[in-house]
Amino acid sequence: MKSFLAGIGVGLGVALLLAPEAGLETRKKIKEKIDGAAVQVSTASKPIVEVVRTTVEQLANMEYDAQPESARDSSANRVLDILNSASKTRLMRVSGIGDATARRIIEHRPYTKADYVTEHHILSPELLERLEKDLTDEEVG
Repeated sequence: MKSFLAGIGVGLGVALLLAPEAGLETRKKIKEKIDGAAVQVSTASKPIVEVVRTTVEQLANMEYDAQPESARDSSANRVLDILNSASKTRLMRVSGIGDATARRIIEHRPYTKADYVTEHHILSPELLERLEKDLTDEEVG
């Protein structure tokens, strides 16, 4: 009971310290302090946010940038050709692609970009990579 009364006393003391003026004036001052703090936090965090954004972009592009642009374009075109023209039997040669997945790939043709199959959950990114590796190696070999 003593701690309850002590809490009430502390609360009243804080209220008196913060509210020696009318409620409208007190709310106005509190809002100004919160707005000022928000501006300070926003200003202080901008450099940190920019560093994080730059780092994330660099990490996201790291693997992509490792290949020359012509190799990326060539590889993307080969995968796109495979997605648009490979027979169901040929698609099913890739480990992880069964009858239903091969049919799903064929049903969504034509593709304008290879990423469509991952963006629309037709293939997982790993399975797309496996398809690319297995079927482009098959073309070369």
